[in-house]
Amino acid sequence: MKKSALSLFVLLAMIGSVLIAPAGANNDEKYLRASDQLVILAEEAILGEAFYDALTYLEQAIVANPQNVLAYVTLGQVHQELGRLFTGLKYYAIALTIDPFDLGALEAEALAKIADGDVEAAAENLVIIRRHCGDDNCAEAERVDTALQDAQA
Repeated sequence: MKKSALSLFVLLAMIGSVLIAPAGANNDEKYLRASDQLVILAEEAILGEAFYDALTYLEQAIVANPQNVLAYVTLGQVHQELGRLFTGLKYYAIALTIDPFDLGALEAEALAKIADGDVEAAAENLVIIRRHCGDDNCAEAERVDTALQDAQA
């Protein structure tokens, strides 16, 4: 708990320094780092099953960097974990709007579609994953393929 509080303090100090940085400073890099750090804090919160804390971190990560695909994917996964499948699908769609070939987003969306019973759409995602994975040992493709097989059994 102390580590998390310290991490949060350091992160808030970082964000604060971004907000008061002089004009012309390289704020973009600071926002990107802050966004990445917030995603890490969210992942730690998820491991501790503090899902609402994770939501807060992820929303802040997106404010800091609206192009953070991992933040959107993780936000979708947290909503899905909280039983909000359609909200999760919305965030996967946003992530794929930013990067249509992000393997993590394609996988998360495919697994959510399987959970929703839409195996045809999930199979379409699998085709895209295989096309962009680049090797035979693609973990994302293997997980989606296994989930599709289980759903069709």
